[in-house]
Amino acid sequence: MKQTPPQSRHIVLWAVILCYFIPFIGLSSLGALTGHTQSNWLLLCISLLLSSMGSLGLYCIMAKWELSWKNCSVILSECIENPPAPIHIPTSEQNTACNFDADPALINLQKEIVAAEKTLQDTQQSNTQLQFDITRLIEEQQQLGREKKDFQNSLHKALNDLETYKQTCLQQQEQFKIYNNELQNQIIEYKQQVEKKQYQISHLETKVSDLTYEIKTLLQIAERHLEPSSPLSSDQNIFSSPSNNSASSNEHEPSDTQYEKLIASSEAASAMLKRCLDIAQKVTGSNRFNTQISSFLDSPANSFTLDLRRLCDTLRNESSSTVLLYSPKENQILFVNNHIRETTGWSPEKFTQNFNDIIQESLSDWRQSLANLPHKPETSFKLSLKTKSGSNLILKAHLGLIPTGIFRHYAIGILYP
Repeated sequence: MKQTPPQSRHIVLWAVILCYFIPFIGLSSLGALTGHTQSNWLLLCISLLLSSMGSLGLYCIMAKWELSWKNCSVILSECIENPPAPIHIPTSEQNTACNFDADPALINLQKEIVAAEKTLQDTQQSNTQLQFDITRLIEEQQQLGREKKDFQNSLHKALNDLETYKQTCLQQQEQFKIYNNELQNQIIEYKQQVEKKQYQISHLETKVSDLTYEIKTLLQIAERHLEPSSPLSSDQNIFSSPSNNSASSNEHEPSDTQYEKLIASSEAASAMLKRCLDIAQKVTGSNRFNTQISSFLDSPANSFTLDLRRLCDTLRNESSSTVLLYSPKENQILFVNNHIRETTGWSPEKFTQNFNDIIQESLSDWRQSLANLPHKPETSFKLSLKTKSGSNLILKAHLGLIPTGIFRHYAIGILYP
């Protein structure tokens, strides 16, 4: 049978008396009766006395601890069965009475209970706040879950739209490639057709040039056949070729023999200039009136070139002085006759190409005379030329402006010593 704590405490007390005090009393009495006073017996008695005193002290500590444990158990059981009432702070008299009557361990325990209650209240408040935070976090998590689901749906829809657009773009790209290939094939075909047309045009231009030359030859033959029956006017002689230099020169020149000699005066140069200007006007005025050959002469590629060739062939026959043709549009000399070779030593081609360098010292006078032509029918000035040998040659120059025709505003110059 289990013993209660008070019974156990008495058993410990009887055990201390039987184990320490009875042997101590017995040994002390035996020592006194026998009269032995040895030190061993004294030490033994002292040790037994000390042991008994220690056992008694241990007994008191155990009794105090058992009492405090019992009080704590009772208070805890009451606290569990009945919730604690609000703490009532006693008055000073009650506190004094309690200080005299209550146990210090009980007071400390009450303080610990109050602190525990406060801690419990704080814990409950923290728990309530944590539960509120947990509820709020759960709601936020649910909201985030819904937003995540909506975002995933939107993303899935966007990916589907992107894939559809990608497929559409690929299809359009394939269509554009096919269309581009078709256009390239068409361009190649058109290019081949253009090249073919250009070849045909070139072939036709060659034919037109040949036919124009044949017509020119036929006109020259017709003029020769008409020569015995009727006198030729100066406007018919402009179609003569370079191979008939003597005949054409006789047709263009008057009966007076002064033009067959070299020009040495300003009057002769002025008469020669007027004659050349008249020839240029008649050439430009007689190249479009033959209805039988107008379709050939109206060709843009050959008309002006043919007229210029006729004018140059006519002026080439002049041997009494140097004759040149200047184009203000191109700002260069287009023609000079062979008399320039006898005067300066330059060939007509070199003189035409290097005209500005040859007249470098008189270039300003040349330009000033050209600028005065629209206001004056004829200008005269001295022109310094550099010969092929490197020396300077002073020549007199007469310039005149062609007033009408397709060579309108072109200038003709006469150079003589």
